[in-house]
Amino acid sequence: MFDCSSQYKGESINKYFLQGPDLTNKLIGVLIRFRQETVAFTTDIEAMFHQVKVTKEYQDFLRFLWWPNGETSEETETYRMTVHLFGATSSPGCANFALKQTAVDNEEEIGISAAEFLR
Repeated sequence: MFDCSSQYKGESINKYFLQGPDLTNKLIGVLIRFRQETVAFTTDIEAMFHQVKVTKEYQDFLRFLWWPNGETSEETETYRMTVHLFGATSSPGCANFALKQTAVDNEEEIGISAAEFLR
């Protein structure tokens, strides 16, 4: 399942996921911070969800079946996701936690200013 919000017969994986805490920045906070200084910067982490690795012990929970060449009459192959799913209800919370934990884990190397910026 590459998009957890996609539906089949009215069901999606997101209906069964727990959301977790909302750790994303609120738009109003972002807009206010943009007005605090003369120059404003914004950043984006490319393919962030696919950079959050899933530990081996949890990869079985992200197992999916694949039909080679799209032939449903053939034997299925089993795969496991090794990175976090795009579009999952839990994706923003997991990605934000990973970013904040990266700041904590690497504060000595990247410096306190960079770590605080990430947090």
